[in-house]
Amino acid sequence: MSDENPKSRRSAGAVRSEASHQAIIDAAKTLLSEKGYVGFSIDGVARLAGASKPTIYRWWANKAQLIAEVYEVESACAIHIPEDLEVSQRFL
Repeated sequence: MSDENPKSRRSAGAVRSEASHQAIIDAAKTLLSEKGYVGFSIDGVARLAGASKPTIYRWWANKAQLIAEVYEVESACAIHIPEDLEVSQRFL
């Protein structure tokens, strides 16, 4: 018999709360649009999101990585290709 719990997590890191993740992304997006890169700070994002700086740094190593994810999320929302378009029409 094994003492290992089959439902236990494999990593020791914190579980990312989807609500916190979205709040941080939204706060980062707001701060970027209002203050630009120069005025962007992890401290400002933490205040707007109601999250702690350690939480943000646990998920993103630096502000560049957080901004890159904001860009990725926004790009995915901005580029929409209807599913009913044929492949040949997409590249015209």
